[in-house]
Amino acid sequence: MTEKKQTHYHQMIPDHVLQCMRELSEAGHEAWLVGGAVRDFCLGKIPTDFDLATDATPDRMLVIFSDRRILSTGIRHGTITVFFGAHPLEITSFRKEGTYSDGRRPDFVTFTSCLNSDLTRRDFTINALAMNENGLLIDMFGGCDDLSDGLIRCVGKPMERFREDSLRVLRALRFASTLGFRIEPQTSDALRACAVLLGSISAERVWEEFIPLICGGNVGPVLENYDDVIAQIIPEIRPMKGFHQHNPYHHLDVWTHTVRVVENVPPEKTVRLAALFHDIGKPGTFSSDEKGVGHFYGHEIKGANIAYDVLGRMRSDSATRADVKQLVAIHCIPVSPDEMTVRRRLNQYGPEIFNQLIDIKIADAKAQSGLCSGRIDALLESKERARECILLKKCFTKGNLMINGSDLMEEGMSPGPKMGRLLEEILGKVIAGELSNERECLIRYAKSRLLQGSFDSEKDG
Repeated sequence: MTEKKQTHYHQMIPDHVLQCMRELSEAGHEAWLVGGAVRDFCLGKIPTDFDLATDATPDRMLVIFSDRRILSTGIRHGTITVFFGAHPLEITSFRKEGTYSDGRRPDFVTFTSCLNSDLTRRDFTINALAMNENGLLIDMFGGCDDLSDGLIRCVGKPMERFREDSLRVLRALRFASTLGFRIEPQTSDALRACAVLLGSISAERVWEEFIPLICGGNVGPVLENYDDVIAQIIPEIRPMKGFHQHNPYHHLDVWTHTVRVVENVPPEKTVRLAALFHDIGKPGTFSSDEKGVGHFYGHEIKGANIAYDVLGRMRSDSATRADVKQLVAIHCIPVSPDEMTVRRRLNQYGPEIFNQLIDIKIADAKAQSGLCSGRIDALLESKERARECILLKKCFTKGNLMINGSDLMEEGMSPGPKMGRLLEEILGKVIAGELSNERECLIRYAKSRLLQGSFDSEKDG
C-alpha cells in the first residue's frame, strides 16, 4: 500500500537540485527526487548524489532546459544530464521497462506519466522512495519500514529483479555491507540462486560494486554468510572455506580467519583487498610435520601471485593491483619496534605501505589464537615509532640525507652507479646509527671511502 508522509528533508536539498525541480514544476511537470538521496535522508545522512525522475519526456526536457548545458548520452533510456553551473544532475523520465535479455539493460523502455509505475521497476524497497520539492515522501513498498528494520528486500518478486539485472546480486551484498543491514530471507534465497549469473556481468561493473562492498562496515557478516556468492567472482576463495590449519597459532579455518582480518583492518580499498588475499595461498601450500602441525611455507608468495591474477581479471587499477600484491607478499616479514628496524622497513616500503602492513599484521594477530596476542602491543609500538620517525624527519631515505650527489661530485666523484651505491651505503650506516646524519660527518665518511679506492672518481665504463 502506498504511504505518503510529509517530511522536512526538502530543507536540506541543495539549491541547484531545488532549482531543477522548480523549473520542471513551472513547466507543468512533476519532479521527484528518487533513489539513494531519499534513502540517505531517511537514514539521517547528507546525500552526495541526487537523481530526479519526472513525467516530462526526454524531448520535452531538451526544450525545458534548452538554455543550459545538456549531455544526452542516456536519452535512449530516458536520461539526460543537465548542468546547473558546475553541478551535473541526472534526470530520467518515468518509465516502464521491457525484458532484460542480456541480464543488464532493458531491451526497450516505455515512457509513462505515472510515478508509481516508475517506482515499481526499481531493485530494492529502500531505493523505491520518492520525494518532491516540498518534502512529500512517497513509499509504495514499505521502504521506510525496511530502513527502520535494517532490511534489504526486493521490490516485487526477487527472482525477477535479479534476473533482470544480475548485478543486483552484488548490489544487495553491497548495501548489506555498507549499511549494516540484513537481507530478507526470500531476497537472500533468490540472490543465491541467481549468483551464477554474475558470470555474464562485465568485470568493470563487478569491480564498481565489489569495492564498496569490501570496504563496508558490515563486511564481515557478508563475507561469512555469502562466501558462495563471492566465490562466483573469485572462485579462488573456495578452498579456504573449512580449511583447518592444524597449527597452535590458529584456531579458525582459513576463510573464517580471513574474514576476521578483513573486518579488522581500516576500510580502505588497498588494505581491505590485501587482507582478503593475504592467506589465499595457504590451501595450496599446506604441509604437516611429524607431529601433525600444519605449515604453509611460501604461502605469501603464492598468495601474492593469486591476488595479482585475480585483480587483473577484475580490471583493478594497476597501482592498487601492485600494492596489494606487495602487501600480500610481505605480510609475514618480522617487524619489531626498535627504531633501526622501523627505519629500515620505511626505507624498504615507504610510509604508506609500511603502515598498511602494520594494520594487516595487527588484524592478523587479533584473528589468531591467544598465543599471538602479545604481538599486538609490539606492532602498535612499531606504528607509533614510524609516526615519530616521519614527524621528526628521521633519516630513512636518500632524500633525507644531509648530502647528495652534488656534494659527492664536489669531492671528485663522477655520476653513475658507484655514486648511487655510496649513497646507499651511507644511508644504511645512518639508519643503523653508525653515522650521524650531519653534513660534515657524512662528507668525511665519503672522502674516506673515496680514498680507499672502492669508489674511485673514474666514470663507469
